[in-house]
Amino acid sequence: MPYASRTEPVVHRSLTTLALLAFTACAQDAPNQDQPADSSPSLPTRPNEPLGPAGSDHALDILTWNLERFPKRGSETQQHLTTVLSAIQPDIVAVQEIVDASALFEVADAMPGWKADVASFFDPSGPYNPPVGMLWNSTTIHVRQRYLLFDNEDHLAFPRAPLVLEFTWKNIDFVVINVHLKALGDNVIQHDDPNDEEVRRLRACERLEHHIRLHLPHARVIVVGDFNDRIEEPPQTNVFSPFLERPAEYLFADMSIATDPDAVVSYPRYTSHIVHVLITNELFAATWHPDSFTRTIPVDRVFMTSWGHYASVLSDHRPVLYHLDGSSD
Repeated sequence: MPYASRTEPVVHRSLTTLALLAFTACAQDAPNQDQPADSSPSLPTRPNEPLGPAGSDHALDILTWNLERFPKRGSETQQHLTTVLSAIQPDIVAVQEIVDASALFEVADAMPGWKADVASFFDPSGPYNPPVGMLWNSTTIHVRQRYLLFDNEDHLAFPRAPLVLEFTWKNIDFVVINVHLKALGDNVIQHDDPNDEEVRRLRACERLEHHIRLHLPHARVIVVGDFNDRIEEPPQTNVFSPFLERPAEYLFADMSIATDPDAVVSYPRYTSHIVHVLITNELFAATWHPDSFTRTIPVDRVFMTSWGHYASVLSDHRPVLYHLDGSSD
């Protein structure tokens, strides 16, 4: 069994919060937001700031979120995650760093109609390699297949095996691939060193691009997750060249976040954006629709009392939302 899985009977989703989601302002992140945790954090009953049009019936919403060794504070983390997801109402949530798979299944249990998978493979030799996982709303998403990529090979490129969902939304077929690439590095691609962190990420991108081109040549593919590197770097240090050098075939839907100095970034501790959404050209037109967007969701400001509160309970990363308008597909 390549992944841990548990499913529950389908229950129709509530439509009471369909007007919610996606923070619309792009306020600049402060250079240092690593504040002390609040002594007695409280769970808000509603968002602290206005949210935009996610969770709607006419759009596919995919959220990707590194949950930093989930659950950081046990049931308290689970409760906060359930509250945030219930407000946002995405269709799919791709998560990284799932230390306790049963805790993710319990989050799915707390939201009617939701299901979960957690990849069973990760490289245990690394000190920081918890696997990826998926949550999805079974009332809007019909999963056709679930499987892992590169789980028995090339652990240098993929210390955490990517988890794939082939699914149907509103009679349209998609493939979402959840990745968590190697972290750290010195911003130099040392091509003669197979253990170099940048080389490992470059190798992962090469393998992933080849797999998509060979096995999913006409599919609507969405690759999401913690890529652990910046997409806006110059070519000599950019590990994403396998995709960026093929602009007719691939697009980073979050490139506007990466290139905007005032954007809300996904990794504010270092004021960098490393959580990405990569799409194939089958999705270009729908992604360019005026009602589609890709945004970082500042959960720390929308749902929590401070960055310290957020970082102590949920994560040191912010989630990124891909909102794909389906009215023209």
